[in-house]
Amino acid sequence: MFALGMRLSRLSVSVSGALLVLGATPGEAEATCYWYSGCYKTTQTWDLNNDYDVHFGTGGVYKDGSVTNSNVFLHDQGRATGITVKDKGFLEAREDSLIEDSTLQAGGEIEVQGSAKAIRITVEGGRLELFENAVAEDSTVQAGGEIELQGSAKGIRTTVEDKGRLRIFNSAEAYDSVVQAGGHLQVANMSKAIGTTVDGGTLELWHDAVAENSTVKNGLMVVTPGVRIV
Repeated sequence: MFALGMRLSRLSVSVSGALLVLGATPGEAEATCYWYSGCYKTTQTWDLNNDYDVHFGTGGVYKDGSVTNSNVFLHDQGRATGITVKDKGFLEAREDSLIEDSTLQAGGEIEVQGSAKAIRITVEGGRLELFENAVAEDSTVQAGGEIELQGSAKGIRTTVEDKGRLRIFNSAEAYDSVVQAGGHLQVANMSKAIGTTVDGGTLELWHDAVAENSTVKNGLMVVTPGVRIV
């Protein structure tokens, strides 16, 4: 069975053991939500732009769609692949879920926490945030975009392009980052940047930050008191 409930002006959708078809607006594909084992373990594609909250859990895959002015939540090994998150769109991953091969544009936000992963995300605009033990791998942040790592989050092989920004703080760690001309990597509050290559960009270290095995080529390193360089 399924339940529909109104929460303020937003339609909140919960699905358990049943197939729910959401009405499509002109220009949209028909929207179908799959949630938890025992429901339909199927890949679903659609453009979500209707002020919905939609959940994908065990066995649920959201593929090749877009999120605008809506919220999509992944949990319990839910997966999103080939998704574009843009104007007022929000995509959240937690509890061993996965976001891969997706794009974040202006006005959008992706949040990754728990043991979730974000792999091969292109941040053209908006913000990609990682908390707790979340991991981002092989991602790129471009002009107008920002990747932010907090807590025990890790960024691995991140490329920071012109006017893009990677910020890590509160004990987060970034490994094997490349900061290109015009890019900016900021490390603060006991966080670590390990194996960083600054190729024309800026590496900025604040408040007990640590930089290990890093290389600066034609770029700038800003160091404040309390910083440790190894």
